[in-house]
Amino acid sequence: TTSEAFDPEKTPNIKIDALTSSVYFQDTWDMDIYWSLQPGLRISNHRSLDVNLPSAPKADYTRVSPRISLRRVLDENSNVYVSYGKYYQYLTLISVGMSSPFDVWFPLDDTVEPGESDHYILGYKRELTAGLVLETEAYYKTYDNLTEYRMETDYEWNNNTGTLKDVFNLGKGYTQGMDVLLRNDIFGMSGFIGYTYSNTRRKIEEYNTNPDTNEPEYYYPKYDKTHSLSVIESYNMTQHTGRQLWGADIKFAVNYSLASGQPDPIPEQYYYDGNYFSILYSYSDRTRLPNYSRCDVSFKLQWNKKHYTIEPYIQIINLFNRKNIWTRAYNFDVDNAGNFSLKHEDATMFPRLPFLGVDIKW
Repeated sequence: TTSEAFDPEKTPNIKIDALTSSVYFQDTWDMDIYWSLQPGLRISNHRSLDVNLPSAPKADYTRVSPRISLRRVLDENSNVYVSYGKYYQYLTLISVGMSSPFDVWFPLDDTVEPGESDHYILGYKRELTAGLVLETEAYYKTYDNLTEYRMETDYEWNNNTGTLKDVFNLGKGYTQGMDVLLRNDIFGMSGFIGYTYSNTRRKIEEYNTNPDTNEPEYYYPKYDKTHSLSVIESYNMTQHTGRQLWGADIKFAVNYSLASGQPDPIPEQYYYDGNYFSILYSYSDRTRLPNYSRCDVSFKLQWNKKHYTIEPYIQIINLFNRKNIWTRAYNFDVDNAGNFSLKHEDATMFPRLPFLGVDIKW
């Protein structure tokens, strides 16, 4: 809704001190000149030291995480591998649904199980030429004990009786996709060009509910990006040509990102309750924001002294001044005739930002 109010005294006041420790074992077995096996095992423990919520029990979780990788050498320049790993997370996030400085991470109490994930990976790596390597991976990952912040918490929370379980709805999810990465270190240029195809879905209790069945349905979370292209390259002109400027090495760098727009809800209906207008939204992934595109460039001079280096630089963030949308909000607008309409306002990310600086290393 657009105009509900809540009592800030009833929002979660949570402070949890915890200790997480782990030990890891790994070995590599070369079975012959072609096959190698790398088993591993991580044992971790998460223990609450202090929880300020009177009703929240302290956590004491111990988890065993096996890892294994099998690699086959195809020839002197290429190999293929499969791997599996189990992972646990002992932190959980209170977020408004987007990455922001207001996100807060908390260690778990005993009412929320650790997040659990299984990773399955098939990879191929080949050295195309000296300084040029191709890496590809296909993967499938499952997630259990995912948490999603309950908006009702803002109105129902009680610091005397509340626990982390009251703050979150729990669920599961999965990710499947592939990465293609071309690494280079040739002709003075070093970096990589990478492409990722990814499909991430979640199903959370009491979230993204189908109105006909009253059951939760899988949805694309806010951070899902179907396609993503990254180009990160640096060019050391001095290394390649031997030329310097005022006795300094000359360096250029570019960082470019292009990605599919993130999922976003759209208004389906609105109503007036006698005091306020309220908006009813669709499923959380009914539409997608425009694609994300950003290019950063830099120029550096580097003086290498005996005991230190001086590196002044010029950097421009978002060179093409792309107005990438961070969030989209919908509001009511009333014209002079008293007619209502629904409009959206976009909060955009960084505009074009130039920087001047100097790095000194010794």
